[in-house]
Amino acid sequence: MLSTESKLWQSTDSKITFLIGKVTPKLKSITEPAYFAKSSAQLDKDGQFSMSIDLQSVNTNIEIRNQRLKDWFFETSKFPTATVTGKLDSVAINQMKIGDILLLDQSLVLNLHGQDIDIIAPLLISRTSKNKIIVNTRHPVILDVRQMNMLNEVSKLVEGMGLSSIWEQVPIFFYGEFTTK
Repeated sequence: MLSTESKLWQSTDSKITFLIGKVTPKLKSITEPAYFAKSSAQLDKDGQFSMSIDLQSVNTNIEIRNQRLKDWFFETSKFPTATVTGKLDSVAINQMKIGDILLLDQSLVLNLHGQDIDIIAPLLISRTSKNKIIVNTRHPVILDVRQMNMLNEVSKLVEGMGLSSIWEQVPIFFYGEFTTK
């Protein structure tokens, strides 16, 4: 029997991936994956969720593109991290038995570039062992750079990379393994 007492769940191995869509001057559409290599997250005993994403760890597998995203889009010299916070149902999570799945459409707040953005994350949480849960998005969270007031940063990328355009809507995926003692 699993304990139903509230626990502290932590993850240092989360995967935050996103897609970059762009259109070249010859109007060729290209979609490329990218991810953040460093993040940490926790869900405390009261259900408070917090995640910190190291924006310097952005990885597109092309160094110059990584640097352009850091310098021109994320402006990591001023905004080195992004955070995601929210309140989850820790009782429901802790009551899950091994093999159980919990579906949540979770309200969260993303703080990026000094702004708070309300998002809804469609989560699938599965209990894989006494001390481990896996959390992932059922489908991507779509962030709109207009909503984030980051059109100027996108314009810098378009101009600097010689593109016709870059998608203003960015699909983001999450996968995290959380453990407790």
